[in-house]
Formats: sequence, C-alpha cells, structure tokens
Amino acid sequence: MKAKENKIKDCKHQWFPLTAKVGKKTVPSLIFTCLKCGEMKIGKYTIRMSRFRLDMGGLPIENLPAPTAAGNPLVKGTRFGKEQLEWTADKLLKGAGAGVDPTEIDTNASITFIIDGGGSAITTGLKGFLEIPFACTITQVTMSADASGSIVVDIWKDTYANFPPTDADSITASAPPTISSAQKSQDSTLTGWTKSISAGDILAFNVDSCTTITRVTISLKVERT
Repeated sequence: MKAKENKIKDCKHQWFPLTAKVGKKTVPSLIFTCLKCGEMKIGKYTIRMSRFRLDMGGLPIENLPAPTAAGNPLVKGTRFGKEQLEWTADKLLKGAGAGVDPTEIDTNASITFIIDGGGSAITTGLKGFLEIPFACTITQVTMSADASGSIVVDIWKDTYANFPPTDADSITASAPPTISSAQKSQDSTLTGWTKSISAGDILAFNVDSCTTITRVTISLKVERT
C-alpha cells in the first residue's frame, strides 16, 4: 500500500476534466481525474480522492482530529460563523444578510392560553382565539389549574381566511386536553390530533365542561418547522 501511495505522490499528473451535460451541450466540470494514476481533485483545492485514500488539506481523513471539542467544524454546541459550519442542538439559523453571521433560533416554543372565570367556576363555551405567526408541530399539551377540579378544553384550528374556527375544525379528535379530579395534566401522546400548524393559522379554545376550577392555563409545546 505504501508503494502505491508513493507512486501517486510522485506521479506527474495529467489532469483531465470530467464532463457534464448542460441542456444539449457537454461542458467540462471542475472535477478532474489523472489519466496516469486515477487520482481525482475538485477545482484547485486540496480535497483529493484516489483509489487508495481520501485526503483533505494534505492529510488523510483518518489522521484528522475527531470533531468532539467545541470550536471544531460540524460539532453541535459551537458557534456558527461565516466560514464554519457549526451549530447548537435543536436550533434553527436565521440569515442576516451577505457577510453577516446568522443567528440561532430555538426550535422549541410554547403557545399559552389562559382561561379565567373571574373567581367563579369557568363556564362552558368559546373563550378566545390566538394567531400563530410561525409554522410548527405540536408535541405536548400541559394544563395547570388554580385548584383541584375537572375541565375539558377543545382546540379548533383554521386559516385566517376562514376565521373563525368552529367545532368542525377541532384538532384534538377524541383526546381533548383534560384535567380530571386533579390540578394538572400533561399529554405527549396526542392520540388522533392534527399536530401541524401553518404560519398564520388561528387557534380557538372552547371549554366543553368544567367543575370547580376558576382559572386554567393551557400550554402547547411546539417545535418550529
């Protein structure tokens, strides 16, 4: 293997461009192969491929440092710069223009709606609307009340153009957010739910039933898409 590598190193390369189809024309590409040793290169840069090894920056890939420390390219948990491809886990990147570092946006968010009975047990019926300005997927619903009791809240969804949402637009199927003889509840299974929300969709919150509880917070955990 060593002799073969030395042979490639000493080769007086005769580079020949590979061709590509553009419409009906055949044009040379930026990928070259040596007609003598079979080595390949991309443009004028130091990423080269041969039959025996893959080099980057003059070093075989197997000898490059493992990307395990913060600051190395392609490692989550490090800063994204103009000349590096680095990011933090569970983040989206927001562009800021040419030559400017992008900023990171957390993919996880919370959509919160509070229903307040004004000191009395919450009555049934429609309690209000929320416009969601970003696309996302619902992953969990959490309910927390001011006191132990029972409550069922249905959630409806429709586009702004079709406002207002109605009962026919329910996204919770047969598993609406429910507290049963308790002060809190949480559900990440969301059986039968329509989980996707498009930017600009309107959510409506309707109390189907309630006993004792005078104030409840419904929190939807979502992941931006």
